[in-house]
Amino acid sequence: MKKKLVCGSLIFLGLIASYVVILYILKPEDALRLTIEDGFTENLSLICVLLAACLFCYLFFKSRLPTGEYIFRTKRNYFFLLLVLFCIVVIGEETNWGQRLFDLNAPEWMGERGSNELNLHNLEYLFTIFGIRITTGKIYFAFVILYFMLIPLINKYSTQTQKFLTKIGLPIVPVFIAIFYMVNFVAFRLVVSLNIPQGFNEISFPQTVMEIYEINFTILFLWNSIAFYNISRKESIPASGAVVA
Repeated sequence: MKKKLVCGSLIFLGLIASYVVILYILKPEDALRLTIEDGFTENLSLICVLLAACLFCYLFFKSRLPTGEYIFRTKRNYFFLLLVLFCIVVIGEETNWGQRLFDLNAPEWMGERGSNELNLHNLEYLFTIFGIRITTGKIYFAFVILYFMLIPLINKYSTQTQKFLTKIGLPIVPVFIAIFYMVNFVAFRLVVSLNIPQGFNEISFPQTVMEIYEINFTILFLWNSIAFYNISRKESIPASGAVVA
């Protein structure tokens, strides 16, 4: 317990420090260079998501049940495949779907903000529901808050929810990791609402804060995928142990 507390404290401090160091200790030009498009933080984020996607893909194929079925009577856990799809979308949006690699121009309907970037998150909105403009960011954060933060807590404290989620085979984020997703999200929201530090402007500051959030999220995301892999291994130990015996 003490070891976990120390580890948690260090991770908490590391998340907070990432915002403080990049925004308030580094020179603005160094911070911008670090978080620029195709810069260090973005490339590291892509590597983390790509590795996580590989683990989720492995877990999907490994999830085949010799007996019994997952939700909708499937033999494999398609929730892992949905996580792979989430990774593909994140990688695609971060790389503008290979726009620079293939020298592509964004279609006119995607250039609403004059960025000529081939992605969805630069659109003013995707569609409207009851007059509310739904953006890619709103969908992304709704999913992140629900799956990575709220469901782990509800699952821990609600027996009925736990039974239902176990029955459908939804991979549950460990609460210990979910807490750090929350810390990173709250830090992001707080910092982006602060006064703009000297050397930044109203465009570069929120973009830099977002890049810090993203690198923290993707590192936690990779850790999350490793946790799912370790859980899968532990769950398979009794069966293999029974064969050996």
